[in-house]
Amino acid sequence: MLKESIQDIYCDQVVSVAPDALMGAAISLMREHSISCVVVTEDKKPIGILTERDVVRCIAEFGTGFMDRPIGELHTKHVFTVNQRSHIIEAFEAIADNQIRHIVVVNDKGEAVGVTTQSDLLEHLGYEYFVRVKTVDQVMNKQVFTISENAVLMEATREMAERSVSFLIVCEDNTPRGVLTERDVARLAAGKGVAWDCPVKEVMSAPVHTAHRHDSAYDASERMREKGIRRLVVVDDHGKTIGVITQTDMIRGLESQYIDTMKTIIRQQGKELDRVIQRLSEKTLYLDSILSSSIDMGIIATDANLKIVYYNPAAEAILDVPACRALNRKIHDIHESESIDTGRLQQALRIIHEKHFHTFQFTRQRDGKTVHVQGRLSAIKGQHNGDLIGYVLMLQDVTEQHNAEETIRNLAFYDMLTGLPNRALFYERLYAEIARSRRNNSRFCLMIMDIDQFKKINDTYGHHTGDNVLKEVGRRLAMLLRGTDTAARLGGDEFAFILPDVEEQSAMMRLANKILHALDKPVVINDHTLNVRYSLGIGVFPDHGIDAEALYICSDEAMYKAKDLGRENSRSNVFFAD
Repeated sequence: MLKESIQDIYCDQVVSVAPDALMGAAISLMREHSISCVVVTEDKKPIGILTERDVVRCIAEFGTGFMDRPIGELHTKHVFTVNQRSHIIEAFEAIADNQIRHIVVVNDKGEAVGVTTQSDLLEHLGYEYFVRVKTVDQVMNKQVFTISENAVLMEATREMAERSVSFLIVCEDNTPRGVLTERDVARLAAGKGVAWDCPVKEVMSAPVHTAHRHDSAYDASERMREKGIRRLVVVDDHGKTIGVITQTDMIRGLESQYIDTMKTIIRQQGKELDRVIQRLSEKTLYLDSILSSSIDMGIIATDANLKIVYYNPAAEAILDVPACRALNRKIHDIHESESIDTGRLQQALRIIHEKHFHTFQFTRQRDGKTVHVQGRLSAIKGQHNGDLIGYVLMLQDVTEQHNAEETIRNLAFYDMLTGLPNRALFYERLYAEIARSRRNNSRFCLMIMDIDQFKKINDTYGHHTGDNVLKEVGRRLAMLLRGTDTAARLGGDEFAFILPDVEEQSAMMRLANKILHALDKPVVINDHTLNVRYSLGIGVFPDHGIDAEALYICSDEAMYKAKDLGRENSRSNVFFAD
């Protein structure tokens, strides 16, 4: 879902200069902070902006003789601004309509407080709206500007300035070899001893990041985001250049596929939704077409008594309740038929009367799968007297987004081989358990364990067998411990256990022996039966450490002492920290 205002997304680190600052100093600031613009301010208020395009323009016009001139003589005089509390769509409209990359964010006093860019908007608007743009060639720009590898750098800079483009593709026989960008030129201008008569091939950015014309626009946008670049060269089946796809093209695609529809709805919301509520028989075909088919969002409208008077097909699909069962019934009835507590609706209505809207999430089952839905309930008020005339409920299926977030979390916090928590999640839970034990004045047990002579297993039977041993250890541990316990793989053959509410040393020893007993059973991998042995060290909070690092060190040292015992008797061993 879109964030509400610009203050949720903009970069609040403003790099600004006064009008009398020298151009060379401003360009060095851009290079030092790895940014594409600096804001020119007087009394903290923006009066202009210097971008990488301005740097290219100045080099093309003056050579390098402008570095000692005041920035006030050369910067772009007109600067686009947006209030920090403005809706994100206002910034989007300004960037899309004026074909610019930067907007300065100001507070209520008109002072510069941040900058937002095309990249920020594309990151936070969400690429999922490109679902209607199937392939790269539907959003790419077929007009490309190329230059030979042997072209002189200054000539290339002048051509970029004359054509007002952000980059040139360096080609040989129409095959892309590199790109020369505004950022390259600005970086070179900030350096010293640059030979502006050198061939482009000596300073171009290479290799070229490309996309095939039949790639999905979503994949192309993800590639740009991952690489931290603003453009891809589009090639055909033979690797020849046929176009480019840039963040600007993405903005246009997003504008045409999503924002145009949303802008139309927002601009006509009051007028058209009043007509839906008050005069359904006069509902326009235009509005009905937009609400029914132009967007993939479920929309339900009610009158002031919560009787459903509009229910679009997307709502039918999301809720799995046909319009014939919903129209002219109260929302309470739908809640009851779906076994939803009507108290939740009453609470939402109370919130709306205070804040004018309420956002929420819920799940439902469809074909044996869990569907995640995000909703927003808003009040509709008359244009003239402000009286309540109804409500609008907007629903969106965010299952794919939710699943993607879960996947990202699993990658970040769980070990891919064993499925156990990884080192990051282990420490997160260890810090939490230390804080809980301090509050409750209680003790808990930290155990560190590794596999004896694991390297020998890898060397003798191969790493695939070694991985399978680790998987089997993880499987046994996951089945063994209590729900409040944590078993984690810290890396390699090292494992750790957080065992809360274990006060007595005898109980800790019983748990350690229980773990080793479960693990000591032979591990069968293909035709190999392996008698794996383990070493386990035990530390107790707060006896052996009052913070995570100290407790871990004591437990780890105890594990190595257990390993020394194991070398003497060739069996799994336990050792308590001193």
